[in-house]
Amino acid sequence: MEHLDGKLYYDTRNHRVYKDNLPYELRNKKDEFHQKWKDRSEITKKKHAHRVVLVLTNMCNLGCSYCYAAQGGYGKDCINRIKQARLEQILNYLENQFPEGIEQLQFFGGEPLLEPKAIEFVCTYMESSRILQNANKTIVTNGTIANNAIISMLKKHNILVTVSVDGTRKYHDLFRTFKINGKGSYDLVTKNIQKFRKNGIEVFVQFTISNQMVSDYGKGELDPKKIAESLKDLGIRYVHLAPVMAEKKSKFAFNREQKILLLEFQRDLMLALRRNKIQDNKTVEASHFLSQKLCNNAYCGAGLDEITVDINGDIYPCFMFINKQSFLLGNIDNGITNKQLLVELENNTKNQKPGCRACPVKDICNMCIGANYIENGDFRKSAKTQCAFVRNGYFRGVSQLVGDVKR
Repeated sequence: MEHLDGKLYYDTRNHRVYKDNLPYELRNKKDEFHQKWKDRSEITKKKHAHRVVLVLTNMCNLGCSYCYAAQGGYGKDCINRIKQARLEQILNYLENQFPEGIEQLQFFGGEPLLEPKAIEFVCTYMESSRILQNANKTIVTNGTIANNAIISMLKKHNILVTVSVDGTRKYHDLFRTFKINGKGSYDLVTKNIQKFRKNGIEVFVQFTISNQMVSDYGKGELDPKKIAESLKDLGIRYVHLAPVMAEKKSKFAFNREQKILLLEFQRDLMLALRRNKIQDNKTVEASHFLSQKLCNNAYCGAGLDEITVDINGDIYPCFMFINKQSFLLGNIDNGITNKQLLVELENNTKNQKPGCRACPVKDICNMCIGANYIENGDFRKSAKTQCAFVRNGYFRGVSQLVGDVKR
């Protein structure tokens, strides 16, 4: 049993909430969850994809210091952008590879809004494609570009916008600076979010939690309530929370004390967001799991129900592995040829690992294998910081959902 807020307890065996810590023999034995499992076979065994990430450029105007993609360039020797002829070939490949369609196509970079013509071309193509026309279109952007033409394009094609905002000006500008002059981007980003919203474009926020942030929280110098209020003032209704992904010896990695503070900060920030009527990803994930009763024996969808296509047509399980030769699945010209990697991804299940088998959130967890690789150099070995964040976030989310029911 996992203790939730107050006197509530959570049975991790069949995902039920009790008012008291009942002994095992008195708990409800009905198990509706483990009758439903996600399809975790590798991507070439399917005729559809949950998500395809399309990289448009490895150029970025920001030089975010903790960027896993080497400030958008992925460690490549030169900066490049996608060509229209290659775009058309990529879209043809996706139609042939996934004849039953794609649920979500996501524009990515670098900074994807540096390539508005490419986005316009893709959207126009999709709208006339029987296979691709029903895919949801999304974009992840740093929020520094918002001219009238781009706003018109985003509205015209109903593209869901996610902007990176790290809480308040102090912490955002500490890491998210312009390459050209080293200045922080917070003022421009928040101004553009207001511009998006004024023009009828809803904005989701990607919020990266740094070790500096949680250290200041531990000293009483950062109040999660202020962060939530600032996001509410921007009109934000959904925030995706995630800690920085970093190598163990990196200056951005969380030390032992910071890992404890991270979970306390996560709890207080989720509560503050809730009180300001802002949804967070962990509470939403908990709600989906408890309502859909769909368990997950693997981790994230990389190479299972999603892929990333790079500028030159190279195919990877996820954008976090771009320019890493051992994770290259193939190319649109020859298709997916790295069958060994697909086997490894498909066989990378929680039941094979003692730590995961014993984890109370193993049914729910969609742990990022890219984070595993960054922290440990091995996508099969769980990133401890991320694991703790996922587990803590789930139970905090359940507590908030149960609190809503009680009210």
